[in-house]
Amino acid sequence: MRSIIALCFGVVFATLASVSADDLVATGTWGGPHIALEVTDAGATATFDCAHGTIVERMTLDRNGRFNLRGTYAVERPGPSRETEDDQGRAVRYAGRVSGKTMTLTISPAGGATDPIGTFTLEHGKSVALRRCQ
Repeated sequence: MRSIIALCFGVVFATLASVSADDLVATGTWGGPHIALEVTDAGATATFDCAHGTIVERMTLDRNGRFNLRGTYAVERPGPSRETEDDQGRAVRYAGRVSGKTMTLTISPAGGATDPIGTFTLEHGKSVALRRCQ
């Protein structure tokens, strides 16, 4: 039994160790018109003019520089929020491609809906000024 557990841990560790820096979206700030994305080792947080969101998994790229990740997206409204409001958002997919320091990002409702919420072009290291809801 111990050898099976050790083997399982070894497989998991080898899988995690096999992800190189080239397979990950660069951490730090990515910015573009109407969006700021803060990428961490665990996922990302997105801030939009009148919304916010999260990417809830590590931003790993395939061999073509593409990603398709689970996350949330919540529309904000002007003024203070009410205690009864759900600011966690709805389930979405963050899909896109990274080429050098440029990212194209499309946010779509989870579950196969065809109309995207939005498509954005971001640059690594670029800070942006957002127009927050008022």
